[in-house]
Amino acid sequence: MDEVLDEVDKIVSRIAAENHLPLEDSKHERLVLQKKRRKKNKDVKWVKWLGIIMDESLTFKEYWKARIKKARAMLAQFNGLGNSQ
Repeated sequence: MDEVLDEVDKIVSRIAAENHLPLEDSKHERLVLQKKRRKKNKDVKWVKWLGIIMDESLTFKEYWKARIKKARAMLAQFNGLGNSQ
């Protein structure tokens, strides 16, 4: 796996150099998502990265649930403002 990721790093660095994009070698991350077989009773794990909630199958269900919950809360707040005197 490390060999593949090292090769990807080289490709990204080459493309950045060709397009004159400034990349700092000391500031980079590798995010590896793996889909493993799980028992049906285990919860699906997710990770929040740069404000986006990603699960292992990349369906973004948890992300959309969170966004809808925030939108509904905001609508409720606006509704309260509209009814006040």
